[in-house]
Amino acid sequence: MIRIFETRPAKVTTRILALVGVAIFAILYTSMLRMFGSAGLEIQKFNQVWTSFDLDVFKQYMIDITEGDHTDTFLTIFKVNVFSMSSFALGLFMLGLLTARRISEASKLRATAFYIPWLAVLVGLLDIVPSLVLLSAASDLVNIADWKIHMIFWGYIIRVIFLYIVLIWMGIVWGNNLVKKMKRDPVP
Repeated sequence: MIRIFETRPAKVTTRILALVGVAIFAILYTSMLRMFGSAGLEIQKFNQVWTSFDLDVFKQYMIDITEGDHTDTFLTIFKVNVFSMSSFALGLFMLGLLTARRISEASKLRATAFYIPWLAVLVGLLDIVPSLVLLSAASDLVNIADWKIHMIFWGYIIRVIFLYIVLIWMGIVWGNNLVKKMKRDPVP
């Protein structure tokens, strides 16, 4: 890890930015869910479409959005998503740095301390880029190009894989530290 991230002011700043990032994400994500509800769009159907990886299902969903006159709301949700995922990436990156600081110098996990938190930034980017691709097709959602749909699907797949890597890494670090603490300070 870069030494500048280990100073006292950096530790305080990291905690504050982690809280701000997570708070902004929570507020924006909640507003996105409300927009889905107010437009009569089902979040379950949206998730099914996004995880189907089927071009025909995706195109039919775009037809349903357009015919239901929900295009403006749908596009607004994706505009908000760009800011939401920016704050999510910031919060997750800062949580990754907080986790990395907990790794002792002697641990083999120390080699990952600088690299894994950057995957959190990639998680955000891999959600922002497909959102921007979808927004770029806003003029004709019904006839969206197949390559754009594939880019949205593959961005989602890779984002989920990176997110799981970051979360599993955090769990391993926290578990490792808990075991070490229990060995050092046994409970009577």
